[in-house]
Amino acid sequence: MAHGFSPSFSGDLKLVKSEDGYVNGIKFEAKPGAKAYRNHIRITAVLPDGRERCLTERKSKRDEKKDLPISAHELRVNNLILSDAYDHTHGFGVEGMERVYDNRAMMYTPVSIPCNTIEIPVEKLIHAKGYVTGQKVIVDIRNNDMGFLDLNDRKFFGVTTSTGQEDHELRSFYELLVVQGSLDLKECVAVGSELYISCDQRHQIMYTRGISFINGFKKNARIVQDNGKAVVKLVVDPVDSAFYAQQRLADSFHDVTNGDYSNPRAIEHFFSLYKNVRVFLSFNKSKILPVHGLSKQKLEDIRFDKDGIPTSVMEHFRNEYGFSSRAGEMPALEVRFMNGQHGFYPLDCLEILKCQKVPMFKYTLVSPTLHDDILKVKGFLLEI
Repeated sequence: MAHGFSPSFSGDLKLVKSEDGYVNGIKFEAKPGAKAYRNHIRITAVLPDGRERCLTERKSKRDEKKDLPISAHELRVNNLILSDAYDHTHGFGVEGMERVYDNRAMMYTPVSIPCNTIEIPVEKLIHAKGYVTGQKVIVDIRNNDMGFLDLNDRKFFGVTTSTGQEDHELRSFYELLVVQGSLDLKECVAVGSELYISCDQRHQIMYTRGISFINGFKKNARIVQDNGKAVVKLVVDPVDSAFYAQQRLADSFHDVTNGDYSNPRAIEHFFSLYKNVRVFLSFNKSKILPVHGLSKQKLEDIRFDKDGIPTSVMEHFRNEYGFSSRAGEMPALEVRFMNGQHGFYPLDCLEILKCQKVPMFKYTLVSPTLHDDILKVKGFLLEI
């Protein structure tokens, strides 16, 4: 490949079994003159009403200087949008060029590329199709005065007595580089410093109460001494974690209640375990809702006034969206809107977003032995 990062490092992947996992011995050796050019990325979605929403950063409404966290799902959507921009411009003007992207505001390229503003109508999105609604997405690429990482500059290789005090950007670049291909191919999904294999039904091991185990690995680049020379090595350790299974919310409700849909204690247990879990509409992937409440009535009994005519929620979804719910015996997801009104959604039209780990403080709601059972799961490493 003429314009890629791949030829700029070498080293065989060697896995050595140890008592606490595998130690990965990838050693990077940058070719003479190898550089990683910095590019600032800003992705904006233009909503149906013309308002713009930045997807690569989120500021607090109370304190605009404070950055708010971005979820793993939103980071994945950013990666998909950048892939569309890459294809739309034929490699940002450099055919076949590789890129390393942190799914936020930083992208590295092996050659300098021109600044650009790329506008793509929503209907022409391919990779991000269905994940964005509105008029268009705008990808701004700026690199004025941003410079580059010289992968052979010794100033980045200052090994100190305190591990982790070496140059953070260089280590982060290599950590991203080694998994970028798997991210682009959707073979794995990043969750913090960990990567999990696909996070879909094919790779999850179902446990109980709508919870599954998924294999992944932690990655960590370190600058170490190797025969008197400072080099970058990547350490990879397998990890298994408990996730909310990627399935319909109705299926998870069934798993927790064991089919006893009218049992108040079972419903309360479900809500305690699934509170704040994020779901999306099966017929509109861009519509994301948090689980903040359940209706007191069964779905089949809920009615509202529509143009002066009493209408059931089930009838409304059938007529408006062509969705025929079979979860009439279950409660509905209750959502409170900004105007103070309430909306209701059938549980079987809601899909659980992938890559949502079960918080440790909820482990006992799943099983008193959950932590020990995770440790018993045999992990495996994705080929990287």
